[in-house]
Amino acid sequence: MKKNIIIALLVVTPIFVFSQQSEIRKADLDYNSQNYFKAIKIFSKIVEKGNETPEIIEKLANANFFNANYEQANVWYTKLSQVSTDMKSEEHYRFALTLKSVGKLEEAKVQLEIYKNLNPNEKRALLLNTEVLSDSKFVFSNVKSITINSKYSDYGPTLYKDNLLFSSANNVVLNNTLSERTNQYRTNLYQTVKTSNGEFSKPKLFSKVNYSIYNEATPAFSKDGNTIYYTQNQLVTNSKVKLVNGVFKLYRSVLVNNKWENKGPINFGLNNEVRIAHPAISPDGKFIYFASDNLTKYGESDLFRASILDDSTFGIIENLGNKINTEGRDSYPYVTPDNTLIFASDGRPGMGGFDLYSIDLNNPEAKVIPLGNDINSPFDDFGITMNNEMTNGYFTSNKPGGKGDDDIYSFDLSIKKIELIAIKGTIVDEETKQLLPNAELNLFDSNKVLIVSIHTDSNGEYSVKDLKPNSTYSISVKKEGYEDASVLLDLKTENFEKAITIKTIKTPYKIGDDLSEILKLHKIYFDLGKFTIRPESKIELDKVVTFLNQYTTLKIEVGSHTDSRQSNKLNHILSENRAKATLAYLVKNGIKPERLIAIGYGESKLINNCIDGVPCTEEQHQQNRRSTFIILSEK
Repeated sequence: MKKNIIIALLVVTPIFVFSQQSEIRKADLDYNSQNYFKAIKIFSKIVEKGNETPEIIEKLANANFFNANYEQANVWYTKLSQVSTDMKSEEHYRFALTLKSVGKLEEAKVQLEIYKNLNPNEKRALLLNTEVLSDSKFVFSNVKSITINSKYSDYGPTLYKDNLLFSSANNVVLNNTLSERTNQYRTNLYQTVKTSNGEFSKPKLFSKVNYSIYNEATPAFSKDGNTIYYTQNQLVTNSKVKLVNGVFKLYRSVLVNNKWENKGPINFGLNNEVRIAHPAISPDGKFIYFASDNLTKYGESDLFRASILDDSTFGIIENLGNKINTEGRDSYPYVTPDNTLIFASDGRPGMGGFDLYSIDLNNPEAKVIPLGNDINSPFDDFGITMNNEMTNGYFTSNKPGGKGDDDIYSFDLSIKKIELIAIKGTIVDEETKQLLPNAELNLFDSNKVLIVSIHTDSNGEYSVKDLKPNSTYSISVKKEGYEDASVLLDLKTENFEKAITIKTIKTPYKIGDDLSEILKLHKIYFDLGKFTIRPESKIELDKVVTFLNQYTTLKIEVGSHTDSRQSNKLNHILSENRAKATLAYLVKNGIKPERLIAIGYGESKLINNCIDGVPCTEEQHQQNRRSTFIILSEK
C-alpha cells in the first residue's frame, strides 16, 4: 500500500508542480503587465494551495499597493516582514504607508526608520528628518462627498463653463470593457451640471468624439476653453480597438463650430513607449503640466511641463526638478488661478497614500507645503480643481465613508492673507561707525530683479516695506568715497533690522586733484603753434590711461593752457585744439569718451604773473604752458 501511495505521488506531483509553475508564470506575466487584479487573483489561489513563498507574498503586497488596496496590501507586507530577511527598502517605505492607512502610526515610524537607514541620502529620507510645514495659505471647509459618486471609481474632476467633468468607471456605456488591472469598467469622461438647489444633474458622456472602449481620464481645458487635453490609452494607428500595450498618452480635441474634433495623441516628439498622463494648464495658457512614470529622473513618477507654442506644437519638456519631485510617486498636477501648483505625492512625510501638496510658482524661494488634514487623509487624496474665484472646488479621495472606490468631494475654500513684512536698518562707515546719509540702496529679489531703489535719510537710516516672508533678497549699497557693498538678506532666518557696514575707498586721489601732480607727469609738449601729440608726450599720456583703467569710475577734465605770448584768441584756439587732441588720444587707447571733457583755457589761467606786457624768462613762460587732468567726479 505504501508502494502504491509512493507511486501515486510520483505520478501526481510533477503534474501538480507543472500546473502551479504555469499559474505562477501567468500571474507574473499579469503582474509585469500591470494587470494587478488578475495577478492578485491567481497569486491568492496559489497561496491557498500552500505555496506561500516570499516572492509571491511580495508581489501580492505590491499589486495591492499599486491598486490602492492599502488595507489588503498591509496584510501582505506584514507577512512579508515575517518571512523575509531582505525586504527591499522600497517595500519598507510602502509598508509604512499602508500602516498609516490602517492607523498603526508607531509601527509606521519603525518601518520608516529602517527605510532611512537603508537610504540615508534619498530625498524622502532627508524629508523625514525635517519638520513638516503646515502654513498652507489654503483653508478648506465643508468637505463632503457629492451626489454623483457611484460604487465605481469616480475621480479627476475639472470645471468647464457650468459643467463639472470627471472620469468614471460607471458602466453607463454599453460596449465598455473591463480593466484587467482593477476589474472595474474602463473610465470615460462624463459631465454634470450643478442645479440651483445645489444638486447635480444625472451624469452623461461628455463627447462621443473623446470616447473609446478603453480609458479616458483627467481632462483639462485651454485658457479659451476651445481645446481639451485628457489622458487616454494609446490606440494603434487607424485602429479603434487595438492598444499599444500598457501605454497612455495625452490626447487633444478642439472645438470647431461648437463640435469637438479629436486631434489624436500628443507625443512631444517622444517614442510610443513613453507614458504621459494627467494634464494641467497654467492660468496664462502658456504651459501644459503632466506626469510620467517612465520619463522619470527622480522617482516612480515625476512631474513635467512644456510650453504651448500653438494649438498643436509644444516646447521642450522640462522636469520640474527635485525641489518638487521625489523618489516616490508625484502625479496629478493642477495649477490654480493664482499660479500655485497643487499635486499629489506619496514621497513626502504625509498622512499615508497620496497627499496633496502645493508650491507657489511665482516665488522661486517657495517650498512645497502640505494642504493639511482637512483635505488629506491616510488614504489617496488627489486630482483637485477650483473655480476661478478660488472659493470652492473638488478633489478625489478613496478614504473610507464614500460610495465606492474613488469618490469626488466638494469643498469651500478661503485664502489666508499673506502678511507682508518691512525691514529697516542703517548704513555705517566700517571704520568710524559713523552713520552715512544719502547712501544709495538697491534691493533685488532672488531672480536679481530690482524691487526698490532708495537712499538713506539724514540719519543714515533706510526702510523697505511689503516684502514676502520666508524669502531671500540681496542688497547693494553705493556711496561716493566708499567701496560698493552687497549683502544677502534671508528673511527665513534673519532679523528684519539690518545694519550694513561699508568700507572707505583707499585711493591716491580726491575730487579736484590734478593727475599731472599725482602721477608726476612730465610736460605734455606740442610743437610751436601745433597740436599734434609728440612721441615723448604719448609716454606720459599712457600713464593717464593706465590710471583711468585702474579707477574706472572717475570722470576727468582734460585741460590745455598756454602762456601769454600771442593774442587771447589765438591762444584759446590753440589750447582748445590741443585739449581735443589729448582727449582723442585717450579715447583711442580705450578710455570711454563719456568719462572725459576737453577744455582749452588759453592764457586765462596763468599760474604766475607773466601776463601781457610783463617781462618774464623763458622758464617762467614755460610754467604756464601745461596740460592738466582734473578729477571731476566718480560715477
